Amino acid sequence: MGGIMGYDENDKETLINLLKTKDNIISELKNKIDELTYFADFDCMTGVYNRRYGLKLLHNFIETSRHEEKIHTTVSFIDVDKLKRVNDNYGHDEGDKLLIVISDVLKKSVRKDDIVFRLGGDEFIIIFPHTSLKQAKKIEKRIWDNIEEVNNSNKFKFKLQISSGFCEFSSSDANSIEELIKKADSNMYKQKNERAFL
Repeated sequence: MGGIMGYDENDKETLINLLKTKDNIISELKNKIDELTYFADFDCMTGVYNRRYGLKLLHNFIETSRHEEKIHTTVSFIDVDKLKRVNDNYGHDEGDKLLIVISDVLKKSVRKDDIVFRLGGDEFIIIFPHTSLKQAKKIEKRIWDNIEEVNNSNKFKFKLQISSGFCEFSSSDANSIEELIKKADSNMYKQKNERAFL
């Protein structure tokens, strides 16, 4: 039996299949775009933001703080202690696990609007938007408590340890992002030296 306007059932079936194929292609393209976006913004191993995207976010927060008198942004520079020793003694797979666990602890410990990103190697940055130094240090205690909880679970042959340093930025500061991170890094090394991790 002929179809409407010269189309038969075979044409209808072909059209349906073409539409399904189109939907599948669109869905596949969307998945690829999502995947590329993820790899562009996130550190593949740890699942936190990567250096490029993290620094971009930090720049945005700093510019906001620079123009808003009462808005503060605090940055924490975090270094995973003894990663090289873990790699040398237990292998790089264990070292990678250490970085992943530390990343998970950081994500678990911070607030919803805080930003964690991996600067590179064993170094991480936490951005605390609209947060004073005093408030940020309260969150640091939560990080330490959660690390201690992991250590008490005896899941690893080694003890998880980090050192951290803070720097607060406000509208009155003229610091660049590089200077801000450098100051937080310097404060981190002060803590590391005080705790005799070097």
